[in-house]
Amino acid sequence: MDDPDKIQCDLASLCRSGFNFPIRPKISVESVDGKVLVIAFIPEVFCREKPVYIKKYGEEGGTYRRIGSSDQRCTSEDLDLLYQLRRQRAYEADVFPDATWEDVSLDAIAEYRRLRAQIDPRASELCLMIKNY
Repeated sequence: MDDPDKIQCDLASLCRSGFNFPIRPKISVESVDGKVLVIAFIPEVFCREKPVYIKKYGEEGGTYRRIGSSDQRCTSEDLDLLYQLRRQRAYEADVFPDATWEDVSLDAIAEYRRLRAQIDPRASELCLMIKNY
């Protein structure tokens, strides 16, 4: 097929509706040696979103794990592990009631702000001020 726009649209549609969880691929078109390549990067989902499976094959038949360069159909033990991991709370959801400002590294915050500004200099969190306690 020589229609990269159609390939991109078909891939995006499949990723949106072909799985139990919508996948958002990063798609680009490159020209290499006079040939057009459609490149798709599909980032790994968070543990709390797994398992992702192909809807038409169902959870048991449509869930795979990437092992090396191969895709292996998940066993029932694999699915059990994925569901155990899903139940774990995200680390940012933990509250530490005994934490104080002395526990916070201002250097780490400054580095975060520097890196965040490289990605989006207008990010709303960059407007927040840190009080010295």
